[in-house]
Order: sequence, then C-alpha cells, then structure tokens
Amino acid sequence: MRAASLIAGIALLLMTVLAVFADFAAIEALITPGDAARTAGDITGSETLLRWGVAAFVLVAAAAAG
Repeated sequence: MRAASLIAGIALLLMTVLAVFADFAAIEALITPGDAARTAGDITGSETLLRWGVAAFVLVAAAAAG
C-alpha cells in the first residue's frame, strides 16, 4: 500500500509540474488573443517550445489515465 501511495504522489507532482509548464510556459506564451497573425508567427518561430508543451500535455494525460 505504501509503494502505491508513493507512486501516486510522485505521479501527481509530476503531472502538476508538467501541466504548469505546458499551459503557462509553452502554450500561453505563444498565444496573442485577438491577433491570429502574431500567434501564427510566434508558433512558427518557436516550434520546439510548442512541441514540448504538447508533449507535456500528452504525458499528463497518460499519467492521469494510468
């Protein structure tokens, strides 16, 4: 029981860190509300950041499902 609780706690901590990074540092940083052209330019200029953000969200979803 202790091992399962420890794994669940670590997973929740990891999910929190990944979700905060993905939402605030990656996705929100690239979006300019009301300016689609600038948003597209920011995404084009920072494709790697967008990919890391999407990957982090995928990991959060996988951890939540598991």
